[in-house]
Amino acid sequence: MILMFLAVSVFLYAEKPLEFTLENNSGLTIFVLRLSPAGSGVWTNDVLDGEVVADQKTIIINFSPEKQSEYWDLAVVDLVGDNYEWKAVRIITGKTVTLLPPFVK
Repeated sequence: MILMFLAVSVFLYAEKPLEFTLENNSGLTIFVLRLSPAGSGVWTNDVLDGEVVADQKTIIINFSPEKQSEYWDLAVVDLVGDNYEWKAVRIITGKTVTLLPPFVK
């Protein structure tokens, strides 16, 4: 009985994949994109997996976060290695997130 409870618990709390469309209207070419549940400071690895997202381009992002959140901080690295962040962006599976200036450098 305990094993069945543990199996059900693990299933219920397993990582849920998150898929969304990223529309880059930031004026930047994005080489690295990391996400963190808003305010947590715990960042994912680069979710672009080597892809580059030029300004005015769109890409589908798929990742399996360790923690579920409706609001995420996004951190990008551009062509010259500068870092930029967007805070508390609402990300919902199947929806589009549009990156616009201003951002935090």
